[in-house]
Amino acid sequence: MSGLEVDVAILPVGGTYTMNAEEAAEAVNNMKVKVAIPIHYGDIVGTRNDAEKFASSVKNAEVKILSPV
Repeated sequence: MSGLEVDVAILPVGGTYTMNAEEAAEAVNNMKVKVAIPIHYGDIVGTRNDAEKFASSVKNAEVKILSPV
């Protein structure tokens, strides 16, 4: 995903069957993203903490993090 330029990135963060919060943040950190939305947490697998860990691990302060919870 390195070098991709996208307006919105929707990334799984639950870690079971998908990437975890750190891997999702790494993907965002390697892309040029305007908005990032964490998904796949808080229902069957993953928790709100996964989404929060993702948000705190994104290094670019210009990336807007949206969360449905």
